[in-house]
Amino acid sequence: MIGGYALTAHTADVGLLATGPTLSALLVNLALGLRAVTFGDLSATPTRRCTIEVEADDLSELVVAWLSELVAVQEIEGLAITSVQVNEATERRVAGTLEGISHDEVELVGPPVKAVTYHGLNVRFHESGWTAEVICDV
Repeated sequence: MIGGYALTAHTADVGLLATGPTLSALLVNLALGLRAVTFGDLSATPTRRCTIEVEADDLSELVVAWLSELVAVQEIEGLAITSVQVNEATERRVAGTLEGISHDEVELVGPPVKAVTYHGLNVRFHESGWTAEVICDV
């Protein structure tokens, strides 16, 4: 695992495994892992910033909603995310700030994520922190 996330093989999709000592750290690492699918690790100086907020009925839905919102920002706003900050995180709400550059300025390293699925979704807390497994449709 690199920096709190790892990409895993999955038939015709991409799996994402992330960890974090806190829920906020888990959500940041999920976001960075999602970015890595398409853009790899970006170290460019950000030129754009946006804030996002999502709410859900439970933690599993929150993880899918969070990542789905990030997919939308990448596609609709054309943002290649360079950094993620989670400003507030509960098991039903997350608010964060994204920084990045236009995705036109970045060479793709993989396919764009089309959707985040519930298939194989697993989010859990254990004594050393949080772990999440997510499958992304590419």
